[in-house]
Amino acid sequence: MSIYQSSNSRYWQYDFVWRGARFYGSTRETSKRRAEKVVDRIKLDVKTGTGKPQKTLDDVAQSYWDSTGKHAIDAKGDEERLYRLIKYIGADRPMSQIAEPEISKAVEARRKEGSLRGKTAKPLSNATINRTVPELFKRIHQHARFVMKVEVAEINWKVVRLQETEPRSRELTRDEEDALFKNLRTDMHAIVLFALATGLRKENAVSIRRRDIDLRQRQLTVKVKSDRPGRKTHCIPLTDAMVELLTTEMSLHRHDCVFSYQPHDTHGNPKPGAERRPMTTAALRPQWKRALTGANIEDFRWHDLRHTAGSRCARIAGLNVTKELLGHESIATTTRYAHVTRHDMLQAMEKMAAPSVAESRNSPGASNQK
Repeated sequence: MSIYQSSNSRYWQYDFVWRGARFYGSTRETSKRRAEKVVDRIKLDVKTGTGKPQKTLDDVAQSYWDSTGKHAIDAKGDEERLYRLIKYIGADRPMSQIAEPEISKAVEARRKEGSLRGKTAKPLSNATINRTVPELFKRIHQHARFVMKVEVAEINWKVVRLQETEPRSRELTRDEEDALFKNLRTDMHAIVLFALATGLRKENAVSIRRRDIDLRQRQLTVKVKSDRPGRKTHCIPLTDAMVELLTTEMSLHRHDCVFSYQPHDTHGNPKPGAERRPMTTAALRPQWKRALTGANIEDFRWHDLRHTAGSRCARIAGLNVTKELLGHESIATTTRYAHVTRHDMLQAMEKMAAPSVAESRNSPGASNQK
């Protein structure tokens, strides 16, 4: 049957096979006569080689996953997000019939579902929704169009994306830094100091191993986030203070990791005779939160240490050096860390307002003052 009516649509549908390829979808016509004319044109396009076969979202998603998705850095997370996306839109919906309305409905469904972490669902940011719905579907859409060469709907991606807030620019002040370390447990000082000096992400700082440190060459080698398959190797030179900090830290235990912590009892006292354990995010998280609370530091996250390191470096050495320190692939990313404080602006304005030597010599009355 090449043309028929479905119970869940007012439009006439078409479905036929040509040389082993299946072509199906909606004619977008409510009149059978007009629908037959549409199908005749589609068949002519197919037979002359200008028509494209139809594929469902499920077909394309499976092809995308097999060829690209499962090799991504966050493959496990993408698999879960892909499952949700198919659930929102419908596995059997042809790609040619998925446009702005369908994606917008999926965006709203994702918003209502919220975060699945914890016992209660929490609201999601617009950035998270964008990554998990329109941006993910765009990758599938491009795979269908350019790899599978199947028919897809033209989509205005700006329409379906939600407006995102400006990137965070939270920076730790020197007073806040002092208060943080006064309230932070001493066995956690080393890893926080190192992160503040290098701008390392939490997972990178926790996962440093002895083999990653070359004391002779005075450098640290880590694997950082990258858009490329696998992870990017990033080398950070070590200052005298960093070498001393790392050497001291490694001398406290025999584990392969670099950073460690001392087990404490429920009263917050070190357990007598207990050996130090490898640092983990689970051990670091409660101490970090407790220190922020004790220091009365609000709206501050671990990743803001990276912002702080980047901003301080940008003021001293400029964006190019900061780009290398943070391991960015593009200078455009680094510009987000070049935050300007009120103090910076005041200093610049005072320097602009101060008369130069040449101006003072040419000022009225200068020639008489000899």
